Amino acid sequence: MGVSTVIAHFLLFIITVTLVMMIVDTVTGYVTNMNSSLKQKVDVISEKIKTDITIITINYDSLTNVLTVYVENTGSVTLDPDDMDLYIDNERIARSDVNRTVEEDTDTVNPGLLDNSEILNMNTTKALSSGEHSVLVSTHNGIVARKVFSI
Repeated sequence: MGVSTVIAHFLLFIITVTLVMMIVDTVTGYVTNMNSSLKQKVDVISEKIKTDITIITINYDSLTNVLTVYVENTGSVTLDPDDMDLYIDNERIARSDVNRTVEEDTDTVNPGLLDNSEILNMNTTKALSSGEHSVLVSTHNGIVARKVFSI
């Protein structure tokens, strides 16, 4: 075995080690990226499981056409009232057309946010005919509460 053979084997060894390191680096990046993505999905699902709301009462004043919906946060996730949507008879009411306030006597933890057991008061003006109507309230992550009421 000559010097040239030793050099050739040494170069082959260096090239092999370099290729293996490149493959390991690529796979490590892929696995790390997948792990991060999976953690995000688990966090979203966990938040959805912990989120729940209930429509307690619906009041409608036929003289002023003001509909008031009282919603209680029965889950453990704190909700932002500005990210909640109101639907009346399957028609989405624009967020700018709904006045949202957390009831003062229940707003004890995070002022302005809807914490567990706190009640949200949603007001909007809409003319409704006599008969049955449905109200649906949805959260930012797709959790809904629905209630039917009559005028």
